Amino acid sequence: MSETFPEITVTKFTAGPGHQDQEKSGLFRFQFVLSRSAPELWVRIAAMDLGDGGRPHICIQRYAWAYHDRIVVRCTPEEARRIKDSLNRDVLPPVTPTYLRAAEAARAKSEAADREQKKILKGVEDAIRNQ
Repeated sequence: MSETFPEITVTKFTAGPGHQDQEKSGLFRFQFVLSRSAPELWVRIAAMDLGDGGRPHICIQRYAWAYHDRIVVRCTPEEARRIKDSLNRDVLPPVTPTYLRAAEAARAKSEAADREQKKILKGVEDAIRNQ
C-alpha cells in the first residue's frame, strides 16, 4: 500500500462498578482504549490474535476481545497496568503489518476482478458493435 498506516496502541484503560464480572467477583472487564478507531479488517485480525474471548492470550494470560475503539480484557485491577504494557509491546505491534498485507491483497484481488469485468464488458460491446 502506498499510504502509511499509523500504529494503533493502547492509550489508557478504564473500568467501573458496571464492568465487574458476573461470574468472578475479583475480575473486571477493563476497557483498554485504542489511540484511534481501527478499520474493520484490523479489528478482525486483532480479534483472531487475541482469541476473541475463546481462549486466554498467551502474552496477557487473560480472555480478550477486540473492538474498533478498544480491547476488552477480563482481569484484576492489579493486572491492568501489566496488560496495557503487554498489549502495546507484544500483542498489537504485529497486527498492523498483517493488516497492511491483508489490505493490499484485498485491493489487488479487487483490481484484478475489475480488470476481468472490463474485459468481459469490452467483449460484449465488441459483439454488439460487430453484429
